[in-house]
Amino acid sequence: MGAKENGDASNVYAVADGKVYAKASDATGGNNVIIKNNDGSYTYYGHAPSQESIVVNKGDTVHKGQHISHQGQTGLATGVHVHFGVNKKKPAFAPQSDGLVSGGDYLSKVPRKAVPEKGQTVPAGPFSTDQDKDKK
Repeated sequence: MGAKENGDASNVYAVADGKVYAKASDATGGNNVIIKNNDGSYTYYGHAPSQESIVVNKGDTVHKGQHISHQGQTGLATGVHVHFGVNKKKPAFAPQSDGLVSGGDYLSKVPRKAVPEKGQTVPAGPFSTDQDKDKK
């Protein structure tokens, strides 16, 4: 069973509270959304199937765990997925961008579920936006 571009299984969720900085499309990342998180960092979610599949708009406030988009295969993607990036300084996500950090800094704090048939662990949503619940 391959990845899907629609339905709940394709949902992409915000990893932090913030505001939608950009909703765009380009030849490399395809349809993408950038969120400026409340801590000042920026998160990038690329390769959505269409602009319409990005369910938030520039200027919208988003919350950790909120459905924001769907995974897809646009731009230079060779398979259906979401391209995730984090930049601590600015909304720049090219490989040598100043401020670019491992997405693991955010993903390590996100609830996970195992996908035994794939041999991997992935972020599981939807996520609680109640910080006290996350600590339990």
